[in-house]
Amino acid sequence: MEATDQQPAAPRNTWGGVLTALITDLVPVPFLYFAYALPPDGPWDRQAIYVDQMSSWFAIWASVVILVPQGLLAWLRILRLPWLVVPIACLLLAIGRYLSVR
Repeated sequence: MEATDQQPAAPRNTWGGVLTALITDLVPVPFLYFAYALPPDGPWDRQAIYVDQMSSWFAIWASVVILVPQGLLAWLRILRLPWLVVPIACLLLAIGRYLSVR
C-alpha cells in the first residue's frame, strides 16, 4: 500500500490541545465569580456596580482571548467543536452580567 496525501481526521497526540483547553478554560472563572458574587445593594452602590462591570468586562475579554486558541485547535482538528462550549458559555454569562448591572 502506498501512502496517500490525505491527512487523518484528527492528529494522534491531542493531549497538548486538551491541556491547553483545560488551562485556558479556567482564565475567566475568577472574573465571573467576582461579577456574580458581589451584587450591588441598589443603584446607589456605585462601588459594587463598578466592580461588577469591571469583572464582567475582564471576563468578556478573557473569554474572547481563550476562544482564539481553542477555535484554532478546533479548526486544526486537534480538539472537537464541543470544547468550544465552555468559552462560549463564559462569554454569554459575562455579557449577560455586564448588561444586567448597567
